[in-house]
Amino acid sequence: MYKAAAYCSKSEHCRSEVAQKLTQWGLPASEHKAILDYLEQERYLDEFRFARAYTKDKLLYNKWGLYKIRVSLQQKQIAPTVIEEVFASAEEETNYEETLLNLLEKKKIALSAKETDKMQLKSKLFRFALSRGYESKIVLKTLSQLLKEE
Repeated sequence: MYKAAAYCSKSEHCRSEVAQKLTQWGLPASEHKAILDYLEQERYLDEFRFARAYTKDKLLYNKWGLYKIRVSLQQKQIAPTVIEEVFASAEEETNYEETLLNLLEKKKIALSAKETDKMQLKSKLFRFALSRGYESKIVLKTLSQLLKEE
């Protein structure tokens, strides 16, 4: 129990990550619930706090889109209500479209040396943005803005 508390005190973790770590440490599954409940009761674990920190980090440092973050949080078994609440505040805190624009500008510079066809360039930029988890509607809007500036 104390080893799990020390693990949680070093950085934010979700319930599923800690359960996985407990399994790696060789603890029987019958003890997991008691340990996880203790960690939540003592506020070592907090799903909302984890989701907020995870979303902020992925938006600011990894330049991920909200779709990719949502899928990642779902894989970590975060409740949909928590995800929606975190996303509502995350869009206000970050310049989501501006981040995408800067990301596409950098990628455009890298691709412009190799790609001369405008449609091919737009297609590659579109696929790049989708792979980063940005929504297609926002990508199309940002791409038209970016390519209009030329």
